[in-house]
Amino acid sequence: IPDEELQLIDLTIRMFCDPVLTVDLPRVQSELEKEVGGKVAALLKSGTNAEDLLSNNKFAALLYTAGLTAIPMKISPVTGKTAYAFAKSDEAFKLLLDHQNPKVRALAEARLKIKSTIGETRAVRFLEAGKGGNKLPILLHYSGAHTHRWSGGNKMNLQNLVRGGELRKSIMAPKGHVIVVADSAQIEARVLAWVAGQMDLVNAFATKQDVYKLMASAIFGKPVEQITKDERFIGKVCVLGLGYGMGPDKLMAYLAQSGIRVERSEAQRMVKIYRGKNSKIQQFWKKMDQVILAMTTGATGTLGPITYGKNYISLPNGMFLQYYGMHGEMEVRYDNLVMTEATYLTRYGRTKIYGGLLTENLVQALARVIVADQMLAISKKYRVVTMTHDEVVAVCPKNEAKQCLADMLKIMATPPSWAPDMPLAAEGGYDTCYSK
Repeated sequence: IPDEELQLIDLTIRMFCDPVLTVDLPRVQSELEKEVGGKVAALLKSGTNAEDLLSNNKFAALLYTAGLTAIPMKISPVTGKTAYAFAKSDEAFKLLLDHQNPKVRALAEARLKIKSTIGETRAVRFLEAGKGGNKLPILLHYSGAHTHRWSGGNKMNLQNLVRGGELRKSIMAPKGHVIVVADSAQIEARVLAWVAGQMDLVNAFATKQDVYKLMASAIFGKPVEQITKDERFIGKVCVLGLGYGMGPDKLMAYLAQSGIRVERSEAQRMVKIYRGKNSKIQQFWKKMDQVILAMTTGATGTLGPITYGKNYISLPNGMFLQYYGMHGEMEVRYDNLVMTEATYLTRYGRTKIYGGLLTENLVQALARVIVADQMLAISKKYRVVTMTHDEVVAVCPKNEAKQCLADMLKIMATPPSWAPDMPLAAEGGYDTCYSK
């Protein structure tokens, strides 16, 4: 393990063992009451009880009684058998939330409220942690993800607190101090463009163009300056989502999560435009197919900042991405030998791997290397108290806030030594609470 990683482990442990942040208990209590009250209100509106809503069979019966004749069904990916499509991520269930029948809508909304306990659980954990004026211990799992990113713990998972949410705002700086937040802007998109050699996109980032609007301009066939906020959002989804081989069906589902519904033919057109504009990224997926073949057969090689061999990819900081027990079938495609149905062993069993997914793994791992180095550099001058994916959070005295933010932004806009031509950028702010 590189010395820098040992320093990161130390930094991670100190976040929990020597905490400095406090909890705004009245704010958390208010949020807890709001969560509980919302569930009670949803139950009253639905005219049923929690037990019936939590049972799939009883919920289906309630929907049928309310007048819904076509109960949402799906094929279970686990059993391969027909099952109710009642998960909050199921498209058929989402449609119930907009159903024309108000009774069906009320039942779906109540089911969603009762099934979702994360807000209530978090609020209780915040109250327990901060009672008596205690400091808030930040539990992050070092290398909790396969790509060595941190993951959340302590039944709070501070890695995915809602931006601008009450629980996030309830995290307070010590008296006389502020919380300073700096976020690496679009770091995954920047790393992907750089590692794939998509130089027009790299240059767009370097010249501070709005790459989301550029994508939207190509999709909607109109000048960048005429792109609307909603059109820019679609361009953003395409830039961030289609870079790893996402197809039209997943794009439709991804957009639907944000309330944007497009026909499959339109999603196909968006995918075609993205791939046409980013041919180097598309070619990179095929290069990663060759890396999968090498990791399976034991061949070694170098690709940009990485080296690879039997079951591994070596990152530029000396860490490894491990793919134990690589296995698949060899097949010739477009005059190239590739692995089909490639899988590797994880603690959950065998997991599929393919060029687009390996590209995503690599990009996230490289982004993590960059942010981790930035976090260490910041920690040499300021107290780093937590981090969230591509965001670093520090605490400093109020009178040092502007300088601290300026230093953090400068550090996070500095490219790594192994990629001196990678354009990075950062944005941030400071407050007495974790408001950004």
